[in-house]
Amino acid sequence: MSVLQNFSFTLCKRCNLWLGSQRSFWRSLRIADRQTNEPFRTKYNAFATWRWEMSSKIHRRFLRQGTTDFTQLPGDLKVTAYATASEYRWGLLRKHIEEEGLYESQTLPSDLEDAMFLTAKYVIDREPRNIVIFRRGTVVFWNLPEEEQLNFKKSLRPFELEPYDRKVVRRESETLNYTYASKEDTSGKTRIKHDEIILSPSGESTLDRYVLSDGLMQSVQLAVWEACLADYIETIEVVTENLREGGRLQLSRKEVLRKTGELFNLSHLINLTSDLLDTPDFYWDRQELERLYRQSRVYFSIPSRTKTCSEIILILSMKCGSNG
Repeated sequence: MSVLQNFSFTLCKRCNLWLGSQRSFWRSLRIADRQTNEPFRTKYNAFATWRWEMSSKIHRRFLRQGTTDFTQLPGDLKVTAYATASEYRWGLLRKHIEEEGLYESQTLPSDLEDAMFLTAKYVIDREPRNIVIFRRGTVVFWNLPEEEQLNFKKSLRPFELEPYDRKVVRRESETLNYTYASKEDTSGKTRIKHDEIILSPSGESTLDRYVLSDGLMQSVQLAVWEACLADYIETIEVVTENLREGGRLQLSRKEVLRKTGELFNLSHLINLTSDLLDTPDFYWDRQELERLYRQSRVYFSIPSRTKTCSEIILILSMKCGSNG
């Protein structure tokens, strides 16, 4: 039995639940978990049916408004994250931003050398417009109009290494509302509550926004890789159905090898997320920032999503190795 044929039977039994948006699935679980004690496995096994339904409060809100534009969420203040490439040409990008002169770079701690925190120099209103750029190909916009976001993303393109498909970048972006804690707020801490970021007016705004941007960065990176994995599975769905019905494998040896190579490339991408399971050294001696970092990871389901990706890739890779 060929490698791809074994893939097909494995997918039929264990991976068919992946033919949809994994990121949206985890979003819906965050809501479902507030309303039910149903075991996780039961909810996960219901994914194939669920994936055709609305995935979260945000999605349902869009349907009521008759729009599918995720950048037009209700409310005045929004933060939006995009994963546009596997990496940026960091030195050249830093130089370009400095020479362009539109944004001022804020000072970050020395152990955050792979991130830039920018503030727009020209003022529109009282609320600042911030951009957080991560070397790992991700940009996060705080309170930037959509047109300004588009212009900035275009300016990033010459510095992108292995850029992602623009449609995937758009589809797998993440947008949240944000506001400031009121005087009556007894907590007063920066946090995520009811799908909204609440910033502490007395906290360290730059670092709080950096930490939340870190969580958003991880979420949209994972979303792009999840989409790649889902697309890979969909490409062999026809083969899977044909073999289920007793047909023959309609692929040449060259095509089988190409599919095997695609899988190992995906495996490499997913393995890059292994560091997402560890808390970066930056947070070790910053207790309040670590609390916020952990909360954002839980909100975006980073550990669970990373583990699921790795397990599915491992299943497929083991089948490749045992039949290659």
